[in-house]
Amino acid sequence: MIINWEEYTHELTEHEKKIVPRIIQGIVKKVGKQNAITNKDICKRLNHEGYKISGPRVRKIFNFIRSEAIIRNIVATSDGYYIATTQKDLDEYRVSIHARAEAILRNLNGVDKTLGGGTP
Repeated sequence: MIINWEEYTHELTEHEKKIVPRIIQGIVKKVGKQNAITNKDICKRLNHEGYKISGPRVRKIFNFIRSEAIIRNIVATSDGYYIATTQKDLDEYRVSIHARAEAILRNLNGVDKTLGGGTP
């Protein structure tokens, strides 16, 4: 859980754990970039089926699925979530994750430099 972002980053609730199999059932059909599904569409479909879920919590569920290595090769792009079928898609996804992590670390380094009386 991330401080000040608890509403979005807390561990999966029991309700959300029940949604995991439904998301898995859906995402395994989304093979290839051309079949990607957006977070917004996932939320819309799940809410229509009676599951109450928000976009940030769908991201948390996908984070859980990836972190636990439940399904191989799930990637997320601006096109949505899908099962990658090419090494290029997997490599690009890895590069994207690294770039985001590096941006966060640069931000942290800047914050650390300004702590303790630095100029706002």
